[in-house]
Amino acid sequence: MGSFCFDIASGLKTSYKISKKSLPQKKPHNIGEQLILPCCRMIILNVFSQSELSKLKHISLSNDTNNRQIAEISENILSQVVAKIKNSTFNFFSIQLDESTDIANMAQLYIFVRYIHNKSMEDNFLFCKSLHSKTTTKDILVKVDNFFHAHDINWEHCIGVCTDGTPVMLGCCSGFQTLIKQKALNALGTHCTIHRQDLMAKTLPDTLKNVLNDVIAVVNFIKAGALNSHLFAYLCRLNDADFETLLLVSHVRWLSKGKVLMQVLLLRNKINEFIQDLKSLLHCHEKISAFKMKLELWASKLQEKNFAPLPQLNKFIDENEFLVNDDKVEVMQNHICILREELSLYFLNLQNFEQVYCFMNFIAPFSISLADLPSEDITVQEQFIELLNDGAAKQIFCEMSCDFWIQVAQLYPDISKMALKYLVPFTTTYECELAFSALQSIKSKQRNRLDFTYDMRVALSRTQPNIDNLVKLKQIQQSH
Repeated sequence: MGSFCFDIASGLKTSYKISKKSLPQKKPHNIGEQLILPCCRMIILNVFSQSELSKLKHISLSNDTNNRQIAEISENILSQVVAKIKNSTFNFFSIQLDESTDIANMAQLYIFVRYIHNKSMEDNFLFCKSLHSKTTTKDILVKVDNFFHAHDINWEHCIGVCTDGTPVMLGCCSGFQTLIKQKALNALGTHCTIHRQDLMAKTLPDTLKNVLNDVIAVVNFIKAGALNSHLFAYLCRLNDADFETLLLVSHVRWLSKGKVLMQVLLLRNKINEFIQDLKSLLHCHEKISAFKMKLELWASKLQEKNFAPLPQLNKFIDENEFLVNDDKVEVMQNHICILREELSLYFLNLQNFEQVYCFMNFIAPFSISLADLPSEDITVQEQFIELLNDGAAKQIFCEMSCDFWIQVAQLYPDISKMALKYLVPFTTTYECELAFSALQSIKSKQRNRLDFTYDMRVALSRTQPNIDNLVKLKQIQQSH
């Protein structure tokens, strides 16, 4: 009896692990009984002995079993994530959210959460909900509020909300950002910094926009038909051109042009580094400030008719001895000025960030003076003096600068709390965009009626389920 129960428990545990393993690969639920088990039988029969084959009967991988186990794993992960949120240092947590439409034309809301666990910051999938009626700010807030209420998550501990720039979210000035601050008074609203280049297309003056539209129309005309594409390629070959094909141009993406795919391939490591760098408001502040300063530089160069900031235009002018008149220069300058104003609107909170930025500077936190401290509180100032003279703290900073304030939170709680308010909030909705990519694989044309809520959490969560506890909850009995 003991050996039998052990085999049952081992088979059940294996079944849970296979269910968990199949989700990150975005495989259908019936892959276990249709592919995995038959392959296991074939391996045992060909490599081992037929006597071992009997152990496979304790591993259930049917479609219904897989569905049930994925739901149980998802709930187990959720309970762990909620517990981590509630036990976060200073109870701080922040969220990023975005909404998009799936293959069935259903609007989906994705939310990720960041909290402090085991003395380091951890990002995790929180939930994905369908928006069955409208996608207004109130509908989104109701979904989030209902989830927080159901799991007893306190809005007061939310110190950051990151959204994109859609009309529903509308940056930091109105929309969801404004509504959520009525519940989370301490929340710092941030706008996703990944797509700041899209502002170029949104702020394009009519003169330049008409030129861009003409180019798009020509390219799409060539690409629209097979005959046009073949004739264009033949013409390019006759003239020994470097390229023979054109990429279709998207009206949505500013960076949709011929060399983009090659640039992404060549710069993939830099792109990954850039995404990783945008993990705190400090890095966000640096990137946006640098971009705004570059815009000022470009505007001044254009005023001198120096087109070095626009390399393609500069090359065209040099090769063709083309003269750019003052009207065209003025259009370019106006475009840059409008873009700079748009950046200020989208990243409004960063304008009031200078003083805190000086205090929390990662590069030299121990080299600033007491006068730079953005607080008149005597307790904070005294802790700051103690920190400056703490050799062990300096060593900790040298070893782990990113998690420095978490490591010293117990020794210097007031200063750390001040710093973490600006470190915990998200600066991008990158995780939500990854979730949308995962949804396209999980909820495909063949599985467009799938209830994917549990699947998404198991596929995207960084928290591992406690499978041993799930097995213990099952009552293992010998069949009669």
